[in-house]
Amino acid sequence: MERKLLEKWEELNEHLLLFIRKRIKNMEDAEDILQEVYIKLHENIGSLRDEEKMVSWIYQITRNTINNCYKRCYKIKGVEFEENYHLTEEEEDNLNDEIIVSMKRFMEDLPEDYREVIRLHEFENLTHRELGNLLGMNENTSKSKLKRGRERLRKLLDECCTFQLDRFGNVLNYEKNKK
Repeated sequence: MERKLLEKWEELNEHLLLFIRKRIKNMEDAEDILQEVYIKLHENIGSLRDEEKMVSWIYQITRNTINNCYKRCYKIKGVEFEENYHLTEEEEDNLNDEIIVSMKRFMEDLPEDYREVIRLHEFENLTHRELGNLLGMNENTSKSKLKRGRERLRKLLDECCTFQLDRFGNVLNYEKNKK
C-alpha cells in the first residue's frame, strides 16, 4: 500500500498544491500544508480500507489539513474561524482546478485545429466571432470545431477516468479507470 501511495503522491502533488493554493494565498504556507499532508498520508495509511478510494482519501486529508491550519492561525490571532473562512459544500468537494491541469495535458492529443479553438474559447475567453477573425473561419465553423473538440476531449477523459459530478457539473471525485 505504501508503494501505491507514493505513486499517487507523485501523480497528485501538483494538483494538491493547486487545490491548496486556491484556498491559501500565501505560497510558503501552501507548501507547508502540502508537506504536512504528505506526513499525514504516511502516518494514516493504515486507516485506508479501500485502495480504490485513495484519491478521495488524499483530498479529504488535504481539506482537513487546510481547515486545521485556518483554525490554528485564527485561534492564535483571537479571531473566530467561521467568520473568516468557510468552505461551502460545493467548494469543499470541488476538484475542478485539479481536473483542468489534466485536461490541458489531454488537449495535446487533439488535432491542432480543435485544440486551438478550445484553448482560445475556454481559456482565453474569445467569442466565436473573435475566433473566426483570428483563425480565418466563420463563426459557425468555430462553433462546430469547438463542439467536436469538446466531444473528443470528453471521450479521452472518459477513457482515462470515471468522474463523479455534482448537480452543477463540478467534479466531486474521480477514479482512474483500470486498463
